[in-house]
Amino acid sequence: MSVAENKRPAGVLFVSQKPPWPPTDGGSLRAYHLLTALAERRPVTLVTTGAGGAGQDEARAALGERCRAVHFVTDVKAPGVLGRARTLVAALALGDSALLRHNRNPHLIRRVRALLAEEAFAWVHLNHVDVAACLPPEGAPPVVLDTQNLYWVFYERAAALSRNPLMTALERREARLLARREPEVFRAARAVLVCSETERQLVLARDPSLRVEVVPNGADCARLVARPPDPSGPGGRLCFVGDMAYAPNADGARWFIDEVLPLLRGRVEGLSFTVVGKDPPPDLVECARRHPDVEVTGFVRDPAQHLARADLCVVPLRLGAGTRLKILEAFALGLPTVSTRLGAEGIDCVDGEDLVLADEPAEFADAVARLAADPDLRRSLGAAGRRTVEDRYDWAVIGEGLVGIYDALESAED
Repeated sequence: MSVAENKRPAGVLFVSQKPPWPPTDGGSLRAYHLLTALAERRPVTLVTTGAGGAGQDEARAALGERCRAVHFVTDVKAPGVLGRARTLVAALALGDSALLRHNRNPHLIRRVRALLAEEAFAWVHLNHVDVAACLPPEGAPPVVLDTQNLYWVFYERAAALSRNPLMTALERREARLLARREPEVFRAARAVLVCSETERQLVLARDPSLRVEVVPNGADCARLVARPPDPSGPGGRLCFVGDMAYAPNADGARWFIDEVLPLLRGRVEGLSFTVVGKDPPPDLVECARRHPDVEVTGFVRDPAQHLARADLCVVPLRLGAGTRLKILEAFALGLPTVSTRLGAEGIDCVDGEDLVLADEPAEFADAVARLAADPDLRRSLGAAGRRTVEDRYDWAVIGEGLVGIYDALESAED
């Protein structure tokens, strides 16, 4: 075979329902860093949604520094509660997953198909099952699918915790539909990326024939500089970071304010709780008005700045799937962390060495009070967390792993 005959296209078509810029929440941070790693070794064309205006211009400029081409299409998701209600009615009528129907974008599908018709790509990288409708037809470039988290697991857990009979029924329906649909999408991909070995085993339990690779979430150790805790301070500045439009984060903030914070008042000097993240629901904003020791910031450009000013990171999650970047960023900052076991799921860390795990309100409050009173313990946990991130969860290391997966897939193709 001649060199010319052996030459194959190298480009990657990266498809994301949500733009990877600005990287201010877990999903966009992961997409941004994985896209960056691929773009350092291969030409990448990005297709994503946008709302237009200055924000889209900024995103195009930032992403254009990494990508060979950036294509924005109109976001068609119906906003607000009424929009989601209309989506739900349509999904119920058609027997579809409400989540996948809500994120289905015909503009995105058409643009992906047009680009595949115009150019020979080596790979299509699908960012999450949200873009399953963009799967190329059989015979088109092979697909790598990044799950970010497993939706059927998310909805199973939400249904188990829900106290509203209607919501429980709807969440069980979503879990049932997605438990069928997600493996179908996985089977159409050459490789499936998951965030942890725990998720890898869950996927393989449903279909052992799949090629499932672990690409963890991470933190930018070069940007996030660790700092030792202040031994002279009272240790009571607590911070929780997350997109508050994401139901598990809002639920965790409510649970901490209602169940844990009352157990800390009077026990921890200088106690304050800061909730950092965009689109907080009105009841959380009202909490900040009623409680002088609670602050709800709303959107901030760099949540890590708030973590850097805190004494403790708390991760009071009771819902969700995947692995939490908020813990890894706190580790990178050398910030001691108290988390529920679900919150730390999938992260290779040791309770009592890298962080403290607690699930019940009294247990969580005791852990926070103990750390607030002990700067040496805070320093020890912070240093161990930083080492864990440097060794296993730096985005630079994770990016090399992703590129290695693509290289191995291509070797198998040859």
